Amino acid sequence: MLDLLIIGQGLAGSLLAWTAQKHGLSVLVIDRFRKNSSSRVAGGVFNPITGRRFVKTWMADDLFPFAEETYREIELETNRLFYHQKPIYRTFSSTEQRMEFLNKIDEDDPAPFTPFLFEKGELSKGVIQPFGGLVIPGGGWLNTEKFLSSMHDKFISGQHLFVSDFNPDQVKIKADHILWKGFKTKKLILADGWYNQPTTWFSHLPFLPTKGEVLTLDVPGLDLDGIVSKNGFILPLENGLFRVGATYNWNDLSFNPTQAGREELIEKVKSLVSIPFEVVEHDAGVRPTVQDRRPFIGWHEELPQIGIFNGFGTKGVSLIPWFANHFVEHITNGKELLAEVDVARVRASR
Repeated sequence: MLDLLIIGQGLAGSLLAWTAQKHGLSVLVIDRFRKNSSSRVAGGVFNPITGRRFVKTWMADDLFPFAEETYREIELETNRLFYHQKPIYRTFSSTEQRMEFLNKIDEDDPAPFTPFLFEKGELSKGVIQPFGGLVIPGGGWLNTEKFLSSMHDKFISGQHLFVSDFNPDQVKIKADHILWKGFKTKKLILADGWYNQPTTWFSHLPFLPTKGEVLTLDVPGLDLDGIVSKNGFILPLENGLFRVGATYNWNDLSFNPTQAGREELIEKVKSLVSIPFEVVEHDAGVRPTVQDRRPFIGWHEELPQIGIFNGFGTKGVSLIPWFANHFVEHITNGKELLAEVDVARVRASR
């Protein structure tokens, strides 16, 4: 009998399965490859300083070092590189925004991620930077496509991945185990993003899914050593192309790229760089975002064999490694889940 049957091999499912195996649990991942899953389409940017007020993101002191350690370890195991620490160049929109940043840093220094200023003209030719900006250390991007492909190959080689669609109606729940398509497991955990949502078991959860679209560009003459950010981002890919994102749409939850999304992204590009570019690819996915911006981790109120590890939204790259370890420690050692992420918080609020 398996310890865990994990549904979904996106960022959440992959990292939860890897962490569970590291702790000695037997795991099988169920997944049907989808090119437009939110994990594969994601820009993969991680940034410890966010928002117009330049504040340190939630739990950054714990999350970012743990994420780096986790991804580096997986790189060594898979002999592939997909984790890229890069400076984030946040360009200013005005001299007033520059002064706002200086005042904020004087009041509340977000060490060890303290940004520092760069002046107009210091970045690559072609980057729009009339007021200079700030350099944010500790950020970067994860090549999510390469990461997920690496984990797919690793799970397949170890016979820990079963390629299949998942239908909750095929699940048979017993007193102390679960049966699905001939597999027997102690626990079943849903980590499948917005696919199959809302499921029968967790239909009450206040997901606020958000469609996001990104472009891949050819920008001849642009030379970037980091990520440029202002109302969007542009980052250099490993093949000489660039990724630009992202849009946010709470109404259209299809997985199809749209003309409106393309036009919005092109305007973002034009606000970031001043040289000609060509659109090479246009992708879309739906993020499993949540109203209170905290993930859902834990167990069904009446069916403790059914769990969820979902809702990481736009910050999944930095959030998931630490919380995968947190959930596995809960499973193996009974460590109490943080109240902010425990799915039981929704029951408490009803």
